[in-house]
Amino acid sequence: MVIVTTKTGDKGTTGLFTGEREKKSHRVFECLGTLDELVSHLGVLRVQSGSDKVEFLQKDIFKLNTVLASHPESSDYPQDLILGWNIPGLIEKLESSQRILMEVSPPPERFIIPGEAGSLPGAYGDVARTVCRRAERQVVAYRDESGRRDLEPVIIYLNRASDYLFVLARFLEAAK
Repeated sequence: MVIVTTKTGDKGTTGLFTGEREKKSHRVFECLGTLDELVSHLGVLRVQSGSDKVEFLQKDIFKLNTVLASHPESSDYPQDLILGWNIPGLIEKLESSQRILMEVSPPPERFIIPGEAGSLPGAYGDVARTVCRRAERQVVAYRDESGRRDLEPVIIYLNRASDYLFVLARFLEAAK
């Protein structure tokens, strides 16, 4: 049976993937929490839209979380696992998926007001996009404070993901 309540965090610390414990107020947990929130918003978008264009983002973000939750200098750092994911390849897939959506539904040439098209899936896409942008800002701040250069691909992925979500929201509005 999976144990959900461990009580190990009752004193305000929590564990990272590589075993270290940090205060729950540590910036890395703001990043991880916002990415968790993003995955949840993507879940709502996926169910609401019935689209198959969201699940890969959810899976990719779980991989990004592992990078964030691992200290690169730790002996338990999952180097082979992370290299095997080929994050640059994930970025290329994301860019390719965005190009395909743009061919079907070109983005508007003006600013949009989320929800103005009357499409609930499109509006959920915009919510996910803004959460993604917040996550990107938080990861940038964490990288700047920690000096973790290994987070560069994570930042690039999140930047592309927010662009993809903008395009996906317009695609879903057009499909309404």
